Amino acid sequence: KISAEIIDLPECYSLYPKSIDERIPFQVLCDPDDESHPDHIVVIADASNLKRSLFLCSQIIDLRIPTVLALNMIDLAHRKGLDIDTKKLSEKLGIAVIQMNARKKQGIDDLKNALLNPLPHPESDFTHIKKYSPGITEEIKKVIRVKSDYAAFQVANNFEWISSAHLTPNKTEKLRKIIDGRNFDSKAAQAKVTMERYEMISLLMKEIISEKAIASGTHVNTKWLDNILTHRVFGYLIF
Repeated sequence: KISAEIIDLPECYSLYPKSIDERIPFQVLCDPDDESHPDHIVVIADASNLKRSLFLCSQIIDLRIPTVLALNMIDLAHRKGLDIDTKKLSEKLGIAVIQMNARKKQGIDDLKNALLNPLPHPESDFTHIKKYSPGITEEIKKVIRVKSDYAAFQVANNFEWISSAHLTPNKTEKLRKIIDGRNFDSKAAQAKVTMERYEMISLLMKEIISEKAIASGTHVNTKWLDNILTHRVFGYLIF
């Protein structure tokens, strides 16, 4: 018998926190000294809208935490005519990838088995973060304990609110000198990294997803239903 503690983090789509709620997953995932820092991560992705989920997943990969990507609602993806090459996606990301339909309890055993087996740490970064913060990541890693260059980059991006709660005054001052001394522009760096991630994700999607033709009747029925549900009168009544 194996027991495990499961932590359900608030829903988020990236590790660039813009609100207090979004700071929680950032703190838990980026700080290895946080009491809730996980041994493994399960990223639950909507298989029918994979691009959005892959952004967050790519950030977690760069944190170098053992991860499983669970493609949920795979039945909906199939109904849309999407065929996802799970094996190739796993090879490209360097993590375990499984298909699931949680509503029908399909793939649950596969997820459990994936977590029971030793999960490798991602061996390579999804993006090479050093070119967007030259010198900063190495210096930050000398001051505080982080697992990856990307975690150090995230410290630089979120220094102001991190330093007020989680760092000693001595470490806060050292980090401030590093960031100010390099004239680090957080917003510009985040924008450049985000653009690169989405470019790489778009290329990856072309490799691992193929679209199949769907019977025309499916489109007709869907269009008819959409017209009813979005009608300015009937739509409100149904809602």
